[in-house]
Amino acid sequence: MKKVQEFPETATCFGLLIDQNQVPPRIILVHNNADPLKPNGEEGKSDGYGLPGGGKETKDQTLFHAIRREFRSETGIWVKLAPTKRKSEFGEVLREFKPWVNNIVYTFHVEPTTLEEIVKEEEEPDEFILEVMKNNKLTKKYLGMERIIETMESERSMSLTLGSILLMPLAVKKEYMTDGPFRALSKNREGIFFSHRIRIIKALDIIGYDFLELVPNLFEIIEKLDPEDFGEGCYEFLSDIASLKIMSSSDSARRQLLNMARPDEEELIEKYQDWATGTPR
Repeated sequence: MKKVQEFPETATCFGLLIDQNQVPPRIILVHNNADPLKPNGEEGKSDGYGLPGGGKETKDQTLFHAIRREFRSETGIWVKLAPTKRKSEFGEVLREFKPWVNNIVYTFHVEPTTLEEIVKEEEEPDEFILEVMKNNKLTKKYLGMERIIETMESERSMSLTLGSILLMPLAVKKEYMTDGPFRALSKNREGIFFSHRIRIIKALDIIGYDFLELVPNLFEIIEKLDPEDFGEGCYEFLSDIASLKIMSSSDSARRQLLNMARPDEEELIEKYQDWATGTPR
């Protein structure tokens, strides 16, 4: 009997930052470059967009220190935990288990801060803070967005509305072949990773965001989505929210949402002229 490979337990941390200064609010994503081929020629992670984050390292005092380091390295933005009503062991809003690789994924709701605020609030800055200050000869007054450190892993970052994120193609998509059940991979380096999009939607729901404020035209967008790109549960969740908007709308707004606007007078006359005049059809 083949022995199952055992993996050491690891933790991966991601940060969800929602920019409330824009309408609708925007979410920070980073573009991850593909991993190099392994010695055996096997491919690793593909190109694509996802939430800023990465694995916890030995120098990270806590899981939050890990996401703060990763977020700063990949986007140039310092972050802190955003206020949330959800109580959790490490301050995360979402925790996912991957037992097949002995990994736990933590998603944190974060908001921007400055190095000055961090140094002011922490009596003993962690190793990463000290390293950044030393390398850049920073003072406590050094503020704002800084240069991206992980240029090899993260090529660029951008902020997108949730509506735009929903419409993004998948970075890696499994497709059924027409001649059989074999599944092939299609890739789009400008797409988003499946798990990251689902993670964003779950975290926003847990935090308590109003999806109709984040995506005012959700009903129009839902018609353009491929359910397979979201998974059955997530797609139904979004569809239900869009349906609630229709049910709560006024009659005139509901007509417009359903694309059932009343025909103009000329169209009505043309359509019902025979019936109105008694002319047989």
